[in-house]
Amino acid sequence: MGAAVTALAVTAAAAPAAAASPAGHVTEVDVTDKPHSVVVRLSVPDLDRAALDRVAVELKPRGRQTTFTVGRFRFDGRWGRVVLVQDDLGAVVRCRGDRVRVRAHRIVVRVPKRCLGERVRAVRVREAQVGYR
Repeated sequence: MGAAVTALAVTAAAAPAAAASPAGHVTEVDVTDKPHSVVVRLSVPDLDRAALDRVAVELKPRGRQTTFTVGRFRFDGRWGRVVLVQDDLGAVVRCRGDRVRVRAHRIVVRVPKRCLGERVRAVRVREAQVGYR
């Protein structure tokens, strides 16, 4: 069986952004810039929680060249830990407090700003991916 992946490329900077992916899975991306963290909410009306096996969101701090990808993946039916990767180095960033939570029709991703570098003011979501097995 093949895997279905839906990707949504957006450029939202701490403000609501709505767009539909070609597959129609992710319908809205909402970015909230909190004092100490960035919260990304992905609206997925037809979310199949049982078949979901990966979530990945690419973040780009304003004024920086590097991007970060935060993701969570299911292996053998069990969800692994949240992984934050600094993309230009390919290095995993240890980050206490990062989360990926799956709700009925929404996926919520939270990343503390301290994990994205010093003095992060605004963050853009460059891409969001939701994958099914």
